[in-house]
Amino acid sequence: YFEQAVAAGEVDANRYLGRIYEKGLAVERNLSKALLCYSAAAREGDLDAFVAIGHLYVAGECVKADPEKAFQYYMIAAEQGNLRALQEIGRCYAEGYGVEKDPEKAEEIFRQLSEADGADGISCI
Repeated sequence: YFEQAVAAGEVDANRYLGRIYEKGLAVERNLSKALLCYSAAAREGDLDAFVAIGHLYVAGECVKADPEKAFQYYMIAAEQGNLRALQEIGRCYAEGYGVEKDPEKAEEIFRQLSEADGADGISCI
């Protein structure tokens, strides 16, 4: 179904198909195909796809683990208002993952999240 949706130009279809391949939902798990789908979705402007690609760089399963690259993907989405990406940026600052550790910056981001999205920011603290 999602392959047909991708062919038909459905906006979110590439990201959904990427998730199906990443998790092995009703198909054999294939992280290379997941990355291709997420990359296509990111080219279409899907901000959640940038977050998904960042996660792949954190996990280092189909690509070499690269904290700096993961941070860059999260930042692209966060700068455009994606709260999930902003949460990941906060974690990166809190843990020093892909960026110099900065607990104050992390706290500022988590506070910003809690004000923007209720409990999400609070759960990160």
